Amino acid sequence: MIDSAGDSAGDRAGDIEQGTILLVEDDPNDAHLMAVWLQRSETQWNLIHKTTLTDALSALETVVPDLIVSDLGLPDAQGLRAAEALSAAAPDIPLVVLTGATRPELAVAALALGAQDYIHKDQICEDTLRRSINFAVTRHTAHRRLAKLEGSLAIADDELEQYASMVAHDLRAPLRTSRLLSQAISHEITAGGETVEVALNQGLNGVLHRVTDLADRLDVTLGRLDEIVLSMLDYSNVKRTEPNVGPIEIRPTVEEVIDAVEADLDRADATVNIEIEPDLTVNGAATAMWRVIENLVSNSIKFRCPDRPLEITVSAAVEASGRTVRVAVRDNGIGIPASEADRVFLPLERLDTSGEGSGFGLAICRRHLTAMGGEIWLDARDDTHGSTIMFELPRV
Repeated sequence: MIDSAGDSAGDRAGDIEQGTILLVEDDPNDAHLMAVWLQRSETQWNLIHKTTLTDALSALETVVPDLIVSDLGLPDAQGLRAAEALSAAAPDIPLVVLTGATRPELAVAALALGAQDYIHKDQICEDTLRRSINFAVTRHTAHRRLAKLEGSLAIADDELEQYASMVAHDLRAPLRTSRLLSQAISHEITAGGETVEVALNQGLNGVLHRVTDLADRLDVTLGRLDEIVLSMLDYSNVKRTEPNVGPIEIRPTVEEVIDAVEADLDRADATVNIEIEPDLTVNGAATAMWRVIENLVSNSIKFRCPDRPLEITVSAAVEASGRTVRVAVRDNGIGIPASEADRVFLPLERLDTSGEGSGFGLAICRRHLTAMGGEIWLDARDDTHGSTIMFELPRV
């Protein structure tokens, strides 16, 4: 069925079923040939033929075809104008463009504008047309399904994150109460220790010592669980909070972090070297930047090597492009295997389960940096003498 240029699209809209092609072609011979080919197709195509871009756009106001096939050389639209206008008017409909072999660059540019495929008019045949149509429809359908799936996954991710945040928030109160109770048990037994030792026999006294030890261990375990819950809340809040981005001088921020963790550095007998120019500035959020550096330095302290004094170097330099600044936190600790370069940035991933840490530190760092338009990674070129975590932010 062919709706010629003189027919009213509105009059025929009620007759159109699925399997509709809008053909925009001013050459009647080419249009007739394609109509014949389509009539022999396994798919029962309903063909609507228009000879100008203006008529095609008018048809799209009342008709929703399954595919648009358009020449790039129309009486009222030359070059990419037809592809631009049709893609803008019907972004959810796959587009195949027809172009002359002498202008192949137009076909490539049309793909960049949203066309699914192109056909050189001097190479067109029944098989080429059929293949191009099938490819365009299939590819466009796949893209729509993928977009729908990504949207569903994003919604599910947000809902799961909201649920995790609520659970973590609700867990904090009973956790604090449990810690207070365990501390109270230990205190009561310790406070009355001398009287109890005189009044009770040796067997019961041993039980009390055992109960005290269990209460202390329970308090440590509950404290660890409370740290994980707090990290879950921090991880969730990073995504929900829009960072207040602006210029940040890197060296003063690093110096503030070193001052804040000075006691931990002293206990670890650590040496810190700062190799950053005074005026080096990035575009970021001050609080988030502070948290990232503090987390990386704290990780170096937690995962230091017991066989050698801890050395930490924080450096920064402008990248070759001049658009970003790369910051590196390097230590001589136990190191991270190159095979775990991606895993360490996932929530609840802890490579050394014997030490401290909630398993959220590097995941929170990545969220902060992503929100600021940056990125973070493990420099795995040498994993035998500690670890180096690098991140980049836009330069001011």
